[in-house]
Amino acid sequence: MLGEPAFGAHNDQRDFVPRGVRHWLGSVTYRLRTGGIALQRATRQIGFLAGTTLVLLRLVVGFHFLNEGLDKLLEPRPFSAAFFSRAVGPAAEFFRGLAWDPDGLVRLGYEPSGSAFPNINMDATKKVWEDFRARVVAHFQLDDKQAEQSQKIVQKYQQLLDDFARSRREELIEYFQGVERRNRYWADRQRMDVASLRGQVDTLVAELDKQRRELLAEVEALWSGLERELNALGEQSGRGPVAIPRLARRWLDSETLDKVVPWFDVAVGISLITGLLVRPMGLLASLFLASIVASQWPLDPYAASTWPQAIELAAVVHLTAMGAGRWAGADAILAGCCAGCCRRKPQGR
Repeated sequence: MLGEPAFGAHNDQRDFVPRGVRHWLGSVTYRLRTGGIALQRATRQIGFLAGTTLVLLRLVVGFHFLNEGLDKLLEPRPFSAAFFSRAVGPAAEFFRGLAWDPDGLVRLGYEPSGSAFPNINMDATKKVWEDFRARVVAHFQLDDKQAEQSQKIVQKYQQLLDDFARSRREELIEYFQGVERRNRYWADRQRMDVASLRGQVDTLVAELDKQRRELLAEVEALWSGLERELNALGEQSGRGPVAIPRLARRWLDSETLDKVVPWFDVAVGISLITGLLVRPMGLLASLFLASIVASQWPLDPYAASTWPQAIELAAVVHLTAMGAGRWAGADAILAGCCAGCCRRKPQGR
């Protein structure tokens, strides 16, 4: 900046200090002495109070992202499927497609029959279990005796699965019918516009949630038990366990998001707290928060409230636009170093 003192001018006793760092220190000293903090490459200045509030906003939002990410990492649990499955608005179909088996229909063997009574078909699950056994045998290089034992384990769990489908047939059919009825109600906008009828739908949804948790708890126990017992056969090999694949998975679905989002939240939180790479990380965070708001379209009367995310979105957009990492953050050091390197004159021949 024109008129700034050349802090750290050439001095034999300071040659060990990089020129970019000296330039940044001199810039900060000048701005503090003049009572204002100038934006890099800008013609305006913001006062000390405005700069302080900008830093505080960055820290508050950063700690919130960090806390959200750590909570999800320390207590892993599915969270995105239930949210995306109830998406509304113009992009509802896309967001609902991200939810992996939100009603558990794939895992529970739901098969539409064209009549009032759906079928129960567990063949897809059994096929995945057989393929998983083959992967375990190849991964651990099991001998013939262990391979035969693995086959017996799979047969045992397939029998348990058949017993579950047979003993809980009435509950499964009732649940499948309830899901079909709920979907018809959701598609009927006239019914959903009537408060009393919409209350009946909400009651049905609550009952289905309870039924789904009870039924899936038994099925998930079989999946985890099979995975545990087959991996136990190769414990002596010294190789890591094999993860059992899931039914009807896609490369981008709620299961993937449940694993990626916590680490993304932590990365954004660290970026905002330290002031490092605030603009690129802020842009990604803005897109993430905007997708949450878009999945519950604010103009739709049946949208869930996303005001907290919308408010945080506005804050992140502001931090990104201001380049808030240049105020008491690591981006200030990077900007100073880059400016010093860019201003360095090439040596003559």
